[in-house]
Amino acid sequence: MIQATLTTLLLLGLSLAPAQPPEDSLEEAVVAVVGDSVITRFDLSMAMTPEVASMDPLLSASAREEEFARLQRATLQNLVDNELVLAAARQQSLEVSDLEVDEALGRMIPDASTDTEALDQQARTMGFEGATHLRTHVRKKLLMDRVVMMQVRSKIRIGDLELAREFDKRFPGGRFRSLEVAHILFKVSPDDTLEDYRRTWTRASQLQARLAAGELTFEAAAASFSEDSGSAGEGGVLGFVAEGTLEPEFEAAVFALKAGELSKPVRSGLGIHIIKALAEEYRPFADDEAREDARLRLRGVMEEQLFEKAFRRWLDTLRRKVRVDIRL
Repeated sequence: MIQATLTTLLLLGLSLAPAQPPEDSLEEAVVAVVGDSVITRFDLSMAMTPEVASMDPLLSASAREEEFARLQRATLQNLVDNELVLAAARQQSLEVSDLEVDEALGRMIPDASTDTEALDQQARTMGFEGATHLRTHVRKKLLMDRVVMMQVRSKIRIGDLELAREFDKRFPGGRFRSLEVAHILFKVSPDDTLEDYRRTWTRASQLQARLAAGELTFEAAAASFSEDSGSAGEGGVLGFVAEGTLEPEFEAAVFALKAGELSKPVRSGLGIHIIKALAEEYRPFADDEAREDARLRLRGVMEEQLFEKAFRRWLDTLRRKVRVDIRL
C-alpha cells in the first residue's frame, strides 16, 4: 500500500506534514536525519495513522506486529524521500508564493480559505496546530510538486509509434476487455469510528472466507448481506463494465480478476466490497470517439508507468547527494 509513488509522495499529500514533536529530548525523538532536516518519531506516528487504521483487523497478534513493522519502515522511507525532494527544491532556489498557497487552500477548503478563524478551526480538525501550520505544509507540497514537475514529469514522452504498438497489444483487433461483475457491499460512513470500520471489515472478511469455501452461493450472499439495494436482489450483478469507467480502487480489483474468480475485501469510497467476475468479453469500440478515449487513457497509463521509473531513478541520485541517517 505504501510506496514512494506520485500518489503517496506528491506526495503523502498533507500527511507529509509533521506536527509538533513530543516532549522528550530531540535526540530521542529523531528517527531520521536527511541533510539538515530531521524526522521525529511523532512525524512518523502521524504519517502512519491512516495506514494503521486500514490494517486487516483479522490479523493475529504476531502478524499484526510484523505488518506494523513493515508499515513503519515503508512510511519512514516515504518521509525520507519527501525530505530529499524538498532539499532538491531548495537547492534550486524554488519558491512558492503566498498567492499560490491561498489558491491551493481555496481548492481544499473553499468556505474557509478567506476566513482566518474558520481556516484555523478547519486546520485543527485536520490534525494541524492551526492555519499557519497548515499553510506551511501546503507550501511544502506545492514546492515538491514543482521540483518533481521540472526534474522528472516534464521530461516524460510517449511516442506515437510506441503508443500504437501498446494499443494493439491491449486492444487486439480493436476490441476492449469487458467484465460482467457482481458485488456485495458493506457500507462505511464518514462518521464511523475506527472500531465501526474494523467490525465492518471483519464482517466482509468472514463472508468472503465462507464464499471462497463454497459454504454459500454469491447470489444468496448478495441477497442476504449486500447493502447495495440496487443490486442485492439481482444477486449483486452490476453488469458488464469497462476500464476507465469505475472508481480506481474498485476498478483495479475488478480487472485483476478472471471470469469465475472472487476478490478479497476491497475498499472504495462507498465502503467494503467483495467482487466476483462472472464473465469476460472482448467488445468492439462503439465509435471512433470511444476508441480515441481509450487511446488517451492508455497514453496516460504509459506516461505514469514511465514517470514512476524515472522518479525512482531521480530519487536514487538524490540519495547519493544528501546525507541520510535512519535511526529507527
